Amino acid sequence: MAQNAACTCGNCPDCLQGGNTTPPAVAFYYGARIPVDDLRAFDWVVLEPQYALAQDTKMVSVLGPDTLALAYVSVGEVTADRPYYADMPKAWLPTSNAAWGSRVIDQTAAGWPQFLRERIVKPLWDAGFRAFFLDTLDSYQLLAKSPQARQLQAQALAETLRGLVAAYPGIRLMLNRGFELVDATLAPSILAVAAESLYRGWNQAETTYVEVKTDDREWLLARFGEMRSQFKLPGIAIDYCAPQDRASARQTAQQIAAQGLIPWVADPTLESLGVGTVELVPRRVLLLHSCEQGDSPELQAQSAHLYGAMPLEYLGLVPEYRYVGAPAITEPLAGRYAAVVLYPDDGKIPLDIRTLLKRAKAESVPVAVLGYADLDVLDDLGEHVGEPLNAPIKVQRQPGTPNGEVIPLISPQDTVQLTASAGSQVWLRATGGDGRIMDGAAITPWGGYALGGFGVFNLPGNTGTRWSVEPIEFFRAALRVGADPMPDITTRTGRRAFFVHFDGDGWPNACDQPGSPLACEVLVTEFLEKYKVPTLASVIIGRNQPRRSVSQTGRPVAEMGQAHVRPALGGSRQPHLVASIQLGCSERDPQPRQRNQKLPLRQLPAAAQLHLQHQEQCGRRCAVHRRQALPARQEMQHDSLARRLQSAR
Repeated sequence: MAQNAACTCGNCPDCLQGGNTTPPAVAFYYGARIPVDDLRAFDWVVLEPQYALAQDTKMVSVLGPDTLALAYVSVGEVTADRPYYADMPKAWLPTSNAAWGSRVIDQTAAGWPQFLRERIVKPLWDAGFRAFFLDTLDSYQLLAKSPQARQLQAQALAETLRGLVAAYPGIRLMLNRGFELVDATLAPSILAVAAESLYRGWNQAETTYVEVKTDDREWLLARFGEMRSQFKLPGIAIDYCAPQDRASARQTAQQIAAQGLIPWVADPTLESLGVGTVELVPRRVLLLHSCEQGDSPELQAQSAHLYGAMPLEYLGLVPEYRYVGAPAITEPLAGRYAAVVLYPDDGKIPLDIRTLLKRAKAESVPVAVLGYADLDVLDDLGEHVGEPLNAPIKVQRQPGTPNGEVIPLISPQDTVQLTASAGSQVWLRATGGDGRIMDGAAITPWGGYALGGFGVFNLPGNTGTRWSVEPIEFFRAALRVGADPMPDITTRTGRRAFFVHFDGDGWPNACDQPGSPLACEVLVTEFLEKYKVPTLASVIIGRNQPRRSVSQTGRPVAEMGQAHVRPALGGSRQPHLVASIQLGCSERDPQPRQRNQKLPLRQLPAAAQLHLQHQEQCGRRCAVHRRQALPARQEMQHDSLARRLQSAR
């Protein structure tokens, strides 16, 4: 579906007449793994179309309707990796831009305007793009050396742009520089004019960040001023900072905004979520696990999911699962990920994942290591790992650290000599028989770790697991989670919801307690009456008589006419009853009954009636509920009633 490119610049007549005076938030993202959810926070997003359409052929509509997707198109240069490069005559490409490994296009070449319209723009138009970011509009200056030659190139390029406007009614353009091309005929089709390097730039030839000279900045500001005063076009300044230097990126964005321009400050490849009018607070956590099948049912058995997901989600973070054996991601991590968590169930950590963790540390993205990772990972992160400790091993929780559920029992083969680096806070420390130590769980300058049983301890005999560290506080400290309000990612609105839900599968059954009370009796008296917690009651009604309300499934339901208990669908067998279900009410008597008022036996379902008769006659546990021996004279009568009860169920 095509997307309408309605202007939101805040400066043009259309916006001013409509009262829209807020400048748009703009992002440029050229990476292959497009963070769609994050980019929806922006008004305009410039994408590399070959990556965008490879990820989703409907990317334009997926981002919309509130985010305008612009396709990147290089008009002045072309690289050999473009699918149309081989079809371009060599005569059109007389010189090169060695710094970027591209060829410069002769704008006066016959056939080039048509090629641009039909081979480059049309496929993107057909894919739904209605707005385009035109790059390298000043590259012809590398080709044209004289003023006359430059004028010819500029005139031809301006005519090419007019051809695009004529060929595609409603097209909107964003220009990268190309100030000299804008006139009254083109301006109505232009969203904004951008330029790179107002305060901080990138020297591709020397692969280094540079400070922009004052004269160059003043020249650019004058050009932006002309666009604003003559054509009411907003200006966008694209500056470059190292991904890990978010403080510098924020400062640069503020300087740009102070000049009345729309900022975007990111890495030189524009593959990171940078800083602009909007700076996203990253909430995604790259959660690395050992499940070779990836996102599959097998992932549920992985420690990363069993133990790692819940505390992360509680902290308002979003786990992004990734198999450690998959190719490591290459784009910058800062700005996109709040943290990286390595939680494998075996020690096989590929070299590219180790490189990823080192890169996360370099970009100041917190790293947490749990589970049974190759300890070389800790060496990579600046910790020093030695030989195993000697028995006996004694583990102690360090003073001033949160309590876990247990102090783990650690075998010598599961230890190494390890002293946490300077500036760390040790949570659990193991001491060997020879006095050497292993800091098994610690918060470090780069994040934190809780290795093997120092994180989650397997109880003897496979009887369960316990946390050796307090998991929520561990992740809070290791991942540097602040006090900012965080939404609950498991609810639709983001609000934290605390409630209890119970399934009533065994509602009319006997409970495994002395006297064999009904399960529903115990549930009401021992839980619902004691704890005034919002509760959803799912009582399966399909097993009872047709078209009976939940209140008719047993005596205690009448006692549940309380404000904190509400009905929930316990199955899809009789969904037509859901709307009419009211706890504490029956179809015959719509008024809630008084608490502790018993329903007459005749109003109970047949199974419940038989059960009460059975309970009264039995007086002790039987074959229906773990039968014990009865006197011989009671056996026949008892078993007959038990069989009737089972049949009624």
